[in-house]
Amino acid sequence: GATIDETAPLLAGTCRGLLRVQTEAQWLQSGLPVHVFRVGGIYGPGRGVIAQIQQGVARRIVDLPDKVFNRVHVDDIVNILLQSVALPNPGSIYNVVDDEPATGFDVVTYACGLMQVPPPSPISWADAEATMSAMGKSFFEETKRVSNAKVKAELGVAFLYPTYREGLAAQLAQEADDDILPASTSPHAAQPPLTSRRRGRTHVCFVVNRGALKTEPFLDLRAVCANLTRRFDGCVQFVPVSCSLSDQIPQSQLHGEPAQLFDAALAAVTSAAAMGPLDLVILPLFIGNSGAITEFIPTTIDAAQRTRSAHNVPALRYSMGRCLVDISKPSDNRVARILAHKVHALCTKHQDAVGGVRVLVVDHGTANKEVHLSRDLIGSQLAKLLGNTVDAVETASMEGLGKDFNEPLLATAFDQYEMHSGLVIVALLFLSSDQHTGAGGDIDGIVQRVKASHPNLDVAVTSPLGSHPILTDMLTDRYFEAIKDW
Repeated sequence: GATIDETAPLLAGTCRGLLRVQTEAQWLQSGLPVHVFRVGGIYGPGRGVIAQIQQGVARRIVDLPDKVFNRVHVDDIVNILLQSVALPNPGSIYNVVDDEPATGFDVVTYACGLMQVPPPSPISWADAEATMSAMGKSFFEETKRVSNAKVKAELGVAFLYPTYREGLAAQLAQEADDDILPASTSPHAAQPPLTSRRRGRTHVCFVVNRGALKTEPFLDLRAVCANLTRRFDGCVQFVPVSCSLSDQIPQSQLHGEPAQLFDAALAAVTSAAAMGPLDLVILPLFIGNSGAITEFIPTTIDAAQRTRSAHNVPALRYSMGRCLVDISKPSDNRVARILAHKVHALCTKHQDAVGGVRVLVVDHGTANKEVHLSRDLIGSQLAKLLGNTVDAVETASMEGLGKDFNEPLLATAFDQYEMHSGLVIVALLFLSSDQHTGAGGDIDGIVQRVKASHPNLDVAVTSPLGSHPILTDMLTDRYFEAIKDW
């Protein structure tokens, strides 16, 4: 459509756009000396179309010639903010965009020419849409031709990079100076590990699970890493690794890409970065503070440190994020919120059930008391979240492992809690499917036996946590907590 300036009505066509409009209005009505900056598509070192090309995820969608939008280089954003600080005008609204809106097709083509690499083959919108997230699709729902005349006239800004052409060329030059290594074109490549380099330091972030012989846990782990990589716009690469077992899964069951174990992946990246400083972030995908977090991972890193020291190589710097359910942070109820969403969905599906609704939070069982306390914390948080929408929330484990605190086990919990009628929702505190879950699994067998003994009882089972979006939020927070002192 037509080019718009800051006075044009805000007609957002996406949920995200509506939230931005509401947020902007609330701040402008706050009585504070607010300045509003409406920023276009941000690009610069480590992000934007060049990073997408390096990662092999750039697209040239051939049948969207009218879908254009403005971009802006990060250096120009900083310039505009500094000019606004020097010339404050509370209540002002500024469009922070370059001079030339363009299609994604044209920008990708131009960037590939600068990088001297073949451009990706043109694809249709139908083919591209099938592989996009909901957020990714939303960027193509609107056309935005935006004027930057106000920042030039009122703030006297002269753009360093008036269009994407100058900006992309400058980005390539700056990345060459900063020695940012392009990432592998495969987000799960085993060799070499995905890293980035800034000012001579190699940066790696491993997302670690316990590991299993079944495919689902590692595929879920990959999905979590892919979600995080998208959240960070590719600026940080998140590498999926397991503590054990996953390397025995046939590649054919993992889309041709082998699973990596933490010790092997660490050895590979340590070797690749042998001559320089290494920054390592560990994000454990564990419910509680298990031995993998307190013993296995630190011990493995210590061994790598000793090897580097023996070869007079700078020590690696590492930081580890917290487990998902940290009993020292009881106000963080996000895992319980995932379970609450799943419970509410099953309540709706079984809304005709007679006799009330009760919830049974079930974990695997553990020999670690602190991990067990994480399960109990989830039970308390879930009871508070569900409130009077259910009659009770109880807890149970699949295995006792010789520890009384795991009692009752699921096999006896229905009798112990006198759950013999109505609807019982088994809320799985499982990260992924395993031998206990699904048709024919241990849980299914227990449920069938209990229902056969109690004809007035209905039982529904939630799916595991999987790669729920709330996990992406949590791990994003864990990442920034881990590096806050670097």
